[in-house]
Amino acid sequence: MDRKRIACVTGGTSGIGRGITEQFLKEDYIVYAIGRGSQHAEELKTANRNDALHVLIGDICDVIFQKEIFSEIEKTHGLLDVLVNSAGKLVLSESGGGILETLDAWRETFDINLFSLIGMTQSLYPLLKKGSLASVINISSVCSLYPFDTCSSNAYSASKAGVDLLTKRLAQQLAPEGIRVNAINPGVVHSNIMASAKLSVEQQQAFKDRILEKRHPLGRLGHPKDVAHAASYLASEQAEWVTGTLLSVDGGYGVS
Repeated sequence: MDRKRIACVTGGTSGIGRGITEQFLKEDYIVYAIGRGSQHAEELKTANRNDALHVLIGDICDVIFQKEIFSEIEKTHGLLDVLVNSAGKLVLSESGGGILETLDAWRETFDINLFSLIGMTQSLYPLLKKGSLASVINISSVCSLYPFDTCSSNAYSASKAGVDLLTKRLAQQLAPEGIRVNAINPGVVHSNIMASAKLSVEQQQAFKDRILEKRHPLGRLGHPKDVAHAASYLASEQAEWVTGTLLSVDGGYGVS
């Protein structure tokens, strides 16, 4: 290819998304990292002083912002090779994550984890059609696959199960256009998702300790780079015959 590949990573300024952004930069991609807050954006830019990195800040649940992302990529490049839908949120309501989990928590979870995902995919679809070895990679969760009690939110698990099925549906529908669609289902990864769920440092550590004891037989939690390496593979020519797959990167969570 006589040009750099172009990727867009939602949630690309922190956690798993940042790991994927930085992996793609190492591979000489032009990367549009989409974030919600300025602090994480500045930290990303400070750590990666690279002209190939473009950071856009806004609410990806907002249709207007989705169109702005499209316009920014379209006017500069006219195409997109890889879309990674990594933005996600764990919403913990005061009533807990069981049967009494509030409908407001369900709505907020689905808005970010599922509805923004399809919104971004629809918005950038015209650019993906023009890309080379075009690929959509959705970041799901091991909690979409198993009803373990260590998955603390019904809404989160259900939203990610929606991501899984949508991945397969889109893979089937977009295959004739040469666009591959896959998902990665991580186990528990060191990121800021628990802090954003307003868990205290002590609560976060207690959760991590419980997870290590019960669900990660490889003996450690995941790091963003573990998921980033999987995303690198799925976006590459080595995976050109892979679509509609759910790739578990979970430290053995599913066999524990």
